[in-house]
Amino acid sequence: MTPNDKYVVVTNWCSWTVSIVNEATHHLVATIPVGAYPRGIAISPDSHLAYVAIMGSDVIDVISLSTFKVVGQIGGRRQRAATSSSIPRTRTFSTPR
Repeated sequence: MTPNDKYVVVTNWCSWTVSIVNEATHHLVATIPVGAYPRGIAISPDSHLAYVAIMGSDVIDVISLSTFKVVGQIGGRRQRAATSSSIPRTRTFSTPR
């Protein structure tokens, strides 16, 4: 859930995507392709960015929650967005298996 309670952000491990669901309507807003095996999610405090960890790599994909597109990548060979030291403090959630 984003800090502004607008979206639920879900990693889809087997399809290599992230789904964005509108919390109020429960409708799927977007399905965004990311790297192989997206695993963890952190949301910026202002609810503008989602940081998605890619399992088995040193990559974090950065998704804009206004355009619903990957806008950058931290780590790996293609570092485009921010550096890992600039990731803001975030709220994280875990779900039981």
